[in-house]
Amino acid sequence: MPPVKKHTTMAEALATAQSKMGNAGKNSVNPHFKNRCADLSAVRDVVIPALAAEGIACIQHVDGADGSVTVRTTLHWMETTIEAGNCTIKLDGRNAAQSVGSATTYIRRYQLAAVGGIAHEDDDGHTATHEPRNPTSMARAPTTGHPRKTPPATTTPTTTHAPDPRPPT
Repeated sequence: MPPVKKHTTMAEALATAQSKMGNAGKNSVNPHFKNRCADLSAVRDVVIPALAAEGIACIQHVDGADGSVTVRTTLHWMETTIEAGNCTIKLDGRNAAQSVGSATTYIRRYQLAAVGGIAHEDDDGHTATHEPRNPTSMARAPTTGHPRKTPPATTTPTTTHAPDPRPPT
């Protein structure tokens, strides 16, 4: 007996899968910054089973040329295929195999997390791109639960509006 079709569209199947996903647990420590983070295996453990349960296959193609590595993530459901991510990173001059592995893992993890709509913390962006870490990019929003207050405007409006003459309803 053929399997029962649970969804009518890939978007519906993906939405159902995403609704079953939580965020990836921070299971690793970044050796460069000593922060805890979710590695590729933690992201896969959250995303892949939820996609598979809805009949969605995820393939991450890896390719390279001219000192760069590219990862292309595709999702397959029934007869539908969509490209969910396509990213190329230029490799640095270090050990070629280490650079390819680091950049590939970095891109795969971010694309897979994006497919699932899950959160995780960056751990190897520096390793993959060999760019200095910008401390201001790590700033976090306040955790008070209150919205940020914006400073008052320094100019006064030039037009005023009369009150609404209609009685309240």
